[in-house]
Amino acid sequence: MAQFSDGITLGRLSEPEDVANVVSFLAGDDSNYVTGQTIVVDGAAADAFMSLGHGGKIINATSQAGVQGNPNLTAYGSTKFAIRGITQTTAKELAEFGITVNAFAPGIVIAIQADVAKRAEVFAAVAETKEKFGEFNVIVNNAGVAPTTPIMSVTEEDMNWTWGINVNGVVWGTQLFVK
Repeated sequence: MAQFSDGITLGRLSEPEDVANVVSFLAGDDSNYVTGQTIVVDGAAADAFMSLGHGGKIINATSQAGVQGNPNLTAYGSTKFAIRGITQTTAKELAEFGITVNAFAPGIVIAIQADVAKRAEVFAAVAETKEKFGEFNVIVNNAGVAPTTPIMSVTEEDMNWTWGINVNGVVWGTQLFVK
């Protein structure tokens, strides 16, 4: 399944590291300060908060490469420094609306590519994670797809693909976490 609908080819909306950075932050002590808050991962967050009229919080993910430069990472590091600058500028622009904007820059994270619909790939990804970090106490079953196919056009392949990712992936990840 490479498309949501005819003519709209799916591409990567973010990098695996972006999700790993958010997970790393949520697993750390600093996330206690956002308890009860919503972390919005959406470009329209400021408009939504302003229309509600009661402020809000926007949290951007960067990395340590945005705090300290590293050899051979010029392009990557400059994007992470840019996120810090955008965050600081946006914080000043939105302060009058009661919107707080901040960024976090976690340390070492890994991103492992796996097809969560395939049990063996999920098990291999968890084994690799445990090998590098030892046991863990947080899991985020984050994969999901939402094809926009009209009911009369939905195929068996569409259903199997969607079910495999949205349901089986959660089951496989959860099984490994509770073992």
